[in-house]
Amino acid sequence: MKTKYKVVFKMAGGTIIKVKEFVQPAGVIYCATQDAPDDANEVQIENLETGGIASYELNHGQIPRKSVDALKAFVGGV
Repeated sequence: MKTKYKVVFKMAGGTIIKVKEFVQPAGVIYCATQDAPDDANEVQIENLETGGIASYELNHGQIPRKSVDALKAFVGGV
């Protein structure tokens, strides 16, 4: 069974602006790093099997490099 992940993009006030679900870690990484809405300030990745959640701040719609490495570790690396 593959692990499911939910990617949630939020604005500064916590308003959810985009949600996507994936079963492939590569899809999670691509979505979080390349498909962020312009007005998003935060991205949360939730492991739907374990309930684990990782949050990353976005700078101008992009995750900082050190956070990308942490994201890869959270979803099992790619």
